[in-house]
Amino acid sequence: MSIREIYDRTQELLTIVNRSVTEDRRDAMLLHIDRVLSEREELLKGAALPAPVTTEEKEIAQKIVAMNEEIQIQLQKHLELVERDLKKVRHQQTNEKAYHQSYTANVDGAFFDSRR
Repeated sequence: MSIREIYDRTQELLTIVNRSVTEDRRDAMLLHIDRVLSEREELLKGAALPAPVTTEEKEIAQKIVAMNEEIQIQLQKHLELVERDLKKVRHQQTNEKAYHQSYTANVDGAFFDSRR
């Protein structure tokens, strides 16, 4: 496990989250992000990397940190989009439920004549 492998995974993740995606492709993109995040996590867990020794390693480490910040921002944007869509779906469900309930049989206030 080298810092270069972690850098490559981080760069791949950055390219994925920077892509614009349509609603119908969002699930596939989220699954791909999850897979790459898992792979990167395994690299980070398994990597007992010493502190960067060379200037090249230090530069790569700084780039990884910068990319990670950008990844966090983009993932937050994707999360907000998903939350907005969920809120929209819930609102539609409550409106639909209220609409259907208005047409159910309602006996409240019904007049029953006791005379024959």
